[in-house]
Amino acid sequence: MSATRPFTEPERDVLSSRAAGARPLASFMASAWGMAFATLFAAFLVLGVPLALTGVDFAAWPAQDLLILGLAAVFAFWTAIALRDYRRHRARVAPLEAALRTDLAGGVAEVERYHAVDALRVIAPERGERAYFVRLDDGRVLFVGYWNPPEDAVAEASEPGDFPSTDFELARGPSSRLALGVAGRGPPLVPSDAFELGREAYKGGLLPEVGGWVDTAWSDIRATYG
Repeated sequence: MSATRPFTEPERDVLSSRAAGARPLASFMASAWGMAFATLFAAFLVLGVPLALTGVDFAAWPAQDLLILGLAAVFAFWTAIALRDYRRHRARVAPLEAALRTDLAGGVAEVERYHAVDALRVIAPERGERAYFVRLDDGRVLFVGYWNPPEDAVAEASEPGDFPSTDFELARGPSSRLALGVAGRGPPLVPSDAFELGREAYKGGLLPEVGGWVDTAWSDIRATYG
């Protein structure tokens, strides 16, 4: 079941930050030129030093022209790589950016209401962020999070918005389907288990998007993501 309501300011901020969050061309160029300098340094160690030791004068023709041509070729190659990667990035993020702009123009969030029967609390490695796998009464599983706990937080304490709870609401952008936040609307739901996310799952792209549906069987979640 779902309904709509106006965005809260934090929700609008989430959409705005994601809409402006695409990597600029300058970022790709900086990475590529860093690789160019690394390539040149490696070439200097592998080729330049031995040639210099054999007496090659790089300030004389034709070595000087070959050196300039080599420098230009390395930077041209890595610039082409940067432009290719940037075009691919733009093609990938353009549909989401358009959907985010549509959401911001519409000004309303879609609020989905769910009833939960179980939850698994997961802790992200390193920074200790918390999230939940939530099993609904119809058998589907949602991935909800993340929260950054204060240093003195009690491990069993509910998250902001009184989550997890048996009944809760998840707000999304209607077009982007981006999860904007979750709020408890029922009695507290004590997680049946807690575990730390495996580094491969956390950093390797195995986890679903926040607010996304999980295809893994409930009984296999810990083994899959832990």
